[in-house]
Amino acid sequence: MIKTFLRKKNVKLFGSYTILFIAIALIVYYPFFKENKTFIWRTDGLGQHFAILYNFNETIRNCVHNFGQEINTFSWNIGIGSDVIGEFSYYIIGDPFAYISLLFPMDKLEFAYDFLVLLRMFCIGISFLIYCKYHKNNIYGSVIGAVIYTFCGFTLFAGVRHPFFLNACIMLPVVLLGVDKMLKENKTVMFTLAICVTAFMNYYFLYMITILAVIYAIIKYFVEIENKNIKDMFVKVTRATLAYLLGIFLAGIVLFPTISAFGNSNRLGDVKATSYGWGYYKSLLGFFVYNKAQFWTRVCISPIAILLIPVCFHRAKKCKQNKTVIINILVELIMLLFATFGSIMNGFSFQQNRWVFGLMFLLSYMVTMNTNKKLEFSKREIDIIILMLLLYFNIVAIIEKVDFKYLWVTFSISLIMVIIICLSNYIKNKNIKRIMPYLLCALIMYSIYNYSYDLYATQKYVEEFKDKNTIMNLYNSNNGKIWDYGKAIEQLKSDDNSFYRISNTTNNTNINDSIVLNYKSLNEYLSIGSKFIGTLCKDIIIRNYSDTNALKKVDCRTKIGTLLANKYYIVGSKQKAYVPYGYVVRNQMQTDISKSATLIYENENALPLGVFYDSYILKFDYDKLSCLEKEQALLDTATIDENKNINNYNIQYDDNYVSEAKEKATIECDYVLKDSNKVLNDDKKIKITKKEQSISLSIKDVPQNCELYLYVDNMEYQPNKNKSNKYTITVNHGNITKEQTVQDKNSSPYYAKMPGILINLGYKKQHSKDVKITFSSIGTYNFNSIKIIAVPMNVYDESIQKLKQTQFELEEYGEQYIKGKISNNKSGILQISTPYSEGWQAYIDGNEVEVVKVNEAFIGIPLKEGEHQVYLKYQTPFLKQGAFATVVSIPLLIANVIYEKKEIKKRKSET
Repeated sequence: MIKTFLRKKNVKLFGSYTILFIAIALIVYYPFFKENKTFIWRTDGLGQHFAILYNFNETIRNCVHNFGQEINTFSWNIGIGSDVIGEFSYYIIGDPFAYISLLFPMDKLEFAYDFLVLLRMFCIGISFLIYCKYHKNNIYGSVIGAVIYTFCGFTLFAGVRHPFFLNACIMLPVVLLGVDKMLKENKTVMFTLAICVTAFMNYYFLYMITILAVIYAIIKYFVEIENKNIKDMFVKVTRATLAYLLGIFLAGIVLFPTISAFGNSNRLGDVKATSYGWGYYKSLLGFFVYNKAQFWTRVCISPIAILLIPVCFHRAKKCKQNKTVIINILVELIMLLFATFGSIMNGFSFQQNRWVFGLMFLLSYMVTMNTNKKLEFSKREIDIIILMLLLYFNIVAIIEKVDFKYLWVTFSISLIMVIIICLSNYIKNKNIKRIMPYLLCALIMYSIYNYSYDLYATQKYVEEFKDKNTIMNLYNSNNGKIWDYGKAIEQLKSDDNSFYRISNTTNNTNINDSIVLNYKSLNEYLSIGSKFIGTLCKDIIIRNYSDTNALKKVDCRTKIGTLLANKYYIVGSKQKAYVPYGYVVRNQMQTDISKSATLIYENENALPLGVFYDSYILKFDYDKLSCLEKEQALLDTATIDENKNINNYNIQYDDNYVSEAKEKATIECDYVLKDSNKVLNDDKKIKITKKEQSISLSIKDVPQNCELYLYVDNMEYQPNKNKSNKYTITVNHGNITKEQTVQDKNSSPYYAKMPGILINLGYKKQHSKDVKITFSSIGTYNFNSIKIIAVPMNVYDESIQKLKQTQFELEEYGEQYIKGKISNNKSGILQISTPYSEGWQAYIDGNEVEVVKVNEAFIGIPLKEGEHQVYLKYQTPFLKQGAFATVVSIPLLIANVIYEKKEIKKRKSET
């Protein structure tokens, strides 16, 4: 094998690419080196990718250090408790590059992260070259194509933003090579292994690559395969299906639990847009030369790929492979035109063209097929290249808003490319001809530099990335908002070994520091979140809710925070006003007089992990309550779906609760508008004529000892013409300032339809009367009503005292189990404040009992009156079935390898 690899052609092929890759990478990523930046993006890079990589390294290293220790598949540090495989498989569990990070010390993990981005980029080209080598393409064209594919607009944008997206670019050529081997040689092993590895890496990209591979296979079969017939087609489809399923089952140990988690996630049922809008279509052609796009349509590529499209068309008449590629390109270009395809490729959710790496592969391979070291083109082909140059850039110049200077530079590069092609074909001087391919290669490199520099430097994308040697400090200071945050966490863990959660009052809801600092929090920022938690957060209207971050630290709301066992708040001295009711200062830390002091507040009304209700209401009753009344209901009674088994426990059904809750939970405050000229009361509209314009409300009589809320019912924004529907309102009350951002439903995957806007204005014994509302965008804001609602804390105190009468005593807990006892003098329901999941099994006094969903989101265990021992254990849903599928599939794969080897020998002997 080593001898085969070291053959002269292979050394030249892979060696040339390696040299070019290093040279281009140094040039392309120079803005990062110059600005001393990592590849860790300020949002998902810091909040998800690096945090998860850090947690992954800690977990694996601890298991190696404590050899034989079981790897936990549940963690209390992810949100309010979540399945590790279900959450992390999207990012890291099956990613082979993540395991390379284990070779680096923990204090060099930041460097490892950057190194792995570059290594993935390098491997994109390697997989492309392997595909080219199988198809016996020339070395020059293969290397040029590999470079273009490796440094296309998609990889340059996504590779530093979401490094694991590069894995899809690596695996696509390998999967398509597997398809080719099936169609031409009846070999399925490579296809099976490619599908298995892709499934391990990421189910999302498996889904997209599967669709792209099916399109590729259908076109390839009907264009290139000779002697087609129904029987042959049936045999090939059957073999391909079985090979695909075998690959899926081989990855079952990771894939099955992941599919189960995705099926119970917030991401299902996303809002679907029906149209891209004129701006998208107007800019689409320019996206191919300008690395700025909508809906992830990052198709920027070296202009040589654009120039050679008509050549591929021309040669398709005689070359079947050109015909296959050009049909694939046309199909995928058509897919770009319709939002429906964007939605389908994104799992039938909001349209996102994250699949365009497939188009980038096809365009790059088209260059490979139609370019050789002699740069040979016919006169007709040169004519259509020139025509394509003039036609394309004229259209882009007319309809696009691409920066003229940038467009002129790109056109100049393209023009020189055409001149080089002409010189190579019309000049007879061998010395000049010999240097032309190298000049074209240099121009391709320069074109890559051109659009990469524009993205990173001119568009200032590089500024969105974190500085080197700062990452761990950011986690330990809550992204620079709370100076001694990490030290405060460590102090609490040292002083208090009971079960509790910790929160803070900053707006940093996307940092996920709990999985780095190893503590239990009220926040989670991940692609897959529990749909049950999502439903609850929508019901009680958590401010700035999103499907990827539902909890949002519950907007510092007293009731839901206490129910979720939040015991401590860690805040900076300037954030004290945001601390909820019932918290007292436990400790103050100040290690540097130039920094704000860090304060630890403790909840005097803290509840344990489990709370007991001696009554229940049905979902039908619960739905009659307002959002704040529902939050109060969470403390008073258990809400359950219709469940016949609950009747076996003689638990009281509280049929009067709804009417009582409406009387005591909230008080609506009267107010007057200070500047009513901006509000049309009769029409219930607010007309904003300039940015950051505001209105002010003056509350007539604010109740004492209450939490205050602003509620805007059914706000709808009508922007000025051709403006985004996204807007932000900022609310000021006393020394509290909060924002609510509503995404554009037509262009944002993070839009979530909510019944209204609810903003917690904090707790005070005596509130000030003024509330100021500022609107970010010009336009008309329609609404049903604007309310100021007071939530009296004496009602909260009564509910807490009742819950504390029957306490669940947590005796022991681990990452996958809970053990405790309870003595209840009435039948009722024990709620464990972690998301409901089929993975939890409950045992009461040693006997397994049914786990029910309670309060929309949590684990509920019905109990008869008496003293009980409670034990819960967790097992990842479908992990056993997935492991069984993997184990069973391995001998099937081995058998298939043996069978195909025998078939090869048989065919050789027959010939």
